[in-house]
Amino acid sequence: KRIKEIETLISSADIEAIEPLFQELVLIRTIPDMQVKTAEHYHRTLEMLCGFIQESRRNLEALLSSLFRKDPSVNFEKLATYITSMKGTKWIEAFRPGIYLEALKDIEDQINQYVTNLTQSLKDVNLGLEHIDQIPKSYQIISDIKAMQCLSKVIPNLSAFVTEAENWFTSTIN
Repeated sequence: KRIKEIETLISSADIEAIEPLFQELVLIRTIPDMQVKTAEHYHRTLEMLCGFIQESRRNLEALLSSLFRKDPSVNFEKLATYITSMKGTKWIEAFRPGIYLEALKDIEDQINQYVTNLTQSLKDVNLGLEHIDQIPKSYQIISDIKAMQCLSKVIPNLSAFVTEAENWFTSTIN
């Protein structure tokens, strides 16, 4: 019965609700004779969870790819939701080391690097009086960076990059 509940929750992407059910399965497996009887369900469930994490990672990477191609339709709220969902799978690390940490760290690093690159491209724009035509370009870069502000809820150090870019822009045009 619990296995069916877990499968239903995986299909609905409610990973955080799966944790207590999976922990129950792990506890049941500590009872003599139950480890053998539950082995197939345990491993199948763990593989399903890992598959969900891999699918989430692919979805995140697709959104990141759109972001890096400067696709204006990137949905940052959706990106934040995917990252939050990935963070909700941290408990799986106890059962399948590496699956969570490497995926999430890589994604956060890519986003931080992207914002760093945007900030550098902003700083490379000459905003002197003789280059007033560059202000719209700078404004667009600032707008792109600010659009990512909602990600700072799930990537804490991102807000520092956003603030740095805003401060640089403000001090340069003043």
